[in-house]
Amino acid sequence: MAEKGGGGSGGERWKAAIMNLSEMGANLDAMQKLLAKKAVFVDEETFAKASLISEQARTIKVYAPLISRLDLSVGSPITLRFF
Repeated sequence: MAEKGGGGSGGERWKAAIMNLSEMGANLDAMQKLLAKKAVFVDEETFAKASLISEQARTIKVYAPLISRLDLSVGSPITLRFF
């Protein structure tokens, strides 16, 4: 009898798993449609340049607060020039 009780619960779990997979499929379809509308395809050189610029921007964002704190602790202004 314990097996029958477990079997019913297992059936519900399978139904829930199938529902989750169906929802995931719908989400993937929606993402695919969105990517098809919004995607931009570039050549390797353009992608490499954009990646480098993105990495540099992240580095600047990380270092800017640190430099500001150093500037305050030193007591003299540190000028930054970004070219």
